[in-house]
Amino acid sequence: MFCRMTAAVAAFLSLAAGATAQGTKPDVKSEARPDAKQPAKPDPKLRKDEPITLNLGDKAPALSVEEWIKGDKVESFQAGHIYVVEFWATWCRPCRESIAHLSKLQTTYKDKGVTIIGIAGSEDERTKVPPEERLPHLKKFVQDRGDALAYTVAFDQDRSMARDWMRPAGQDTIPCAFVIDGDGKIAWVGHPMNGLDSALKALLNKPAKPAKGDKSDKGGKPDSKPKKSPKASAGDPAITLAAQPRTKERPQNKVQPKQPDRPRSPKPPADPPADEVTLRIGDAAPPITVAKWLKGEHVEQFQKGKTYIVEFWATWSSACIEAIPRLTEVQKAHKDVSVLSICTWEFDPTKAEAFVAQREGDIGYAVALDEPQGPAPKGENGEKGPGSTEGRMATAWLTAAGYSEIPTIFIVGPDGKIAWIGGPGDENGAMEKVLSQVLAGKWDLARAAAADRNRTALKPLYREYMAAKRADDADAQLAAIDKILAIDPSAYDPTVNGAAPLIATRFNLLLLDKKDPDAAYAYAAQAIDGIAKDKPAALNNIAWTIVDPQGPEISRRDLKLALKAATRADELLEHKDAAVLDTLAKVYHDQGDLPKAMEIQEKAAALSVGTPFEKEITSRLEQYKDEAAKKGG
Repeated sequence: MFCRMTAAVAAFLSLAAGATAQGTKPDVKSEARPDAKQPAKPDPKLRKDEPITLNLGDKAPALSVEEWIKGDKVESFQAGHIYVVEFWATWCRPCRESIAHLSKLQTTYKDKGVTIIGIAGSEDERTKVPPEERLPHLKKFVQDRGDALAYTVAFDQDRSMARDWMRPAGQDTIPCAFVIDGDGKIAWVGHPMNGLDSALKALLNKPAKPAKGDKSDKGGKPDSKPKKSPKASAGDPAITLAAQPRTKERPQNKVQPKQPDRPRSPKPPADPPADEVTLRIGDAAPPITVAKWLKGEHVEQFQKGKTYIVEFWATWSSACIEAIPRLTEVQKAHKDVSVLSICTWEFDPTKAEAFVAQREGDIGYAVALDEPQGPAPKGENGEKGPGSTEGRMATAWLTAAGYSEIPTIFIVGPDGKIAWIGGPGDENGAMEKVLSQVLAGKWDLARAAAADRNRTALKPLYREYMAAKRADDADAQLAAIDKILAIDPSAYDPTVNGAAPLIATRFNLLLLDKKDPDAAYAYAAQAIDGIAKDKPAALNNIAWTIVDPQGPEISRRDLKLALKAATRADELLEHKDAAVLDTLAKVYHDQGDLPKAMEIQEKAAALSVGTPFEKEITSRLEQYKDEAAKKGG
């Protein structure tokens, strides 16, 4: 529900955490509410290791739904028209968070031939209504949102459409959006809040197909934006909630474009174990070894006394493309800093050259091709590319540091040592903040190096946690979480939308999965006075899980503990966060103190004006007022 951060929250996080070796933590507003329903359980019938049969460039499967709920009925995909087919559910909070964004996109591109269709295909027991009432429940959900849900909605009651689309594409999380191009083919797959805008713009800006024999049909300029391989994992779409959208993306995904002339994503090596990480913050930067400079200053080696930003990227990555303006602004603002962008993981470096040439005016920094280490491997269709999947610099920098995602940034300080590693896409400007401190001579390299050592130590523990989660083993998850929190008490759960604190995940596992309220509340009480004392996101998550009106049944609700957690979170954020105030008001409401709940909810509503969650908070205020009126108060 809450996905934006107020100035108060930003200030608190900046004060409490400071700059870290890996960038800033996710903002409190996006974590303020845990998804009280933990990611849905795997369906053993649908978790088979099936081959990926639906790829980018393939013809989209048919639209097959039981009933159209809102908007015009779409029988088939019209030639020349662009469609977004999103799979979602009313019980899924990340899905609900995406509604405003999808509505804005529909409004923006309606006159440009774009139709967005929301397919509700997982309306199951998690809606907490009987099967025969799920269609009326969905209709009411859509009707209640009115113009705030401004696109077509349909009901896939038997989930047959979801099985025809998502499982063949290797997708098992919702929300999940498919973009269908004017030829009726799949052009993009992913989380609707991460990259969908770019995918639509790329299609709308794509030049018309050249006539047969046209030069552009024989190795001319690439499309205005390369297509991205969708993230994928085997299984059924109704299994889990999609993870928090990330600014980085992994190059190798299961769904791959078939056409050899489309941008591809060569597979980087898997993340190395912590003991195999050989390059860390504080180490001397490896040498510069490139095959060719495509633009800007040719840097042969790092000069003492000068600061550098070294970025690793690829033309097929939308996240890398979106980072271009930001890096250009950094280079313009800091003439004494050299931004070096190393193009790696390309199957065809010649296309990278064309890409850079086409964007000559947009890229305001130096760009080079990574030096290949050997002959290119064969692609999935047997074709060979002239480049290598792993260049020398990518091996010496990315792989050695334990990274397998792009874009990734290394800041090299004036002493020639690596000062920071992270991504350029975060909204809170971690890269710029670190750079300013490095240039001012105020960067705490020892602290950053210590944080980086923790990062590498945590990698195998996170793998242990993810394995336990996939196995649906609550005890193993708890054991892994305890190991992670022992190293990093501020760790976040990468599997929950909003990156909820692992402290809250541990509480939810005890309360909701193991159904042990005594153990859950004992842990929460200890955490509130200890590990979570100064962590408003964790505190608010704990409180909201207890009072969440859409959460699962809880045998015993400890409202006194919820009040303590929510009150502390509110104090930490100086009574200026609408999400936390909304939680606090709900606790008072459930305790029977309606006047106090209304008083606090009024403040929450005032702070929520103009935000995506304004309607939900104000509707809860109206609910409280109606209850008060009925009581004659």
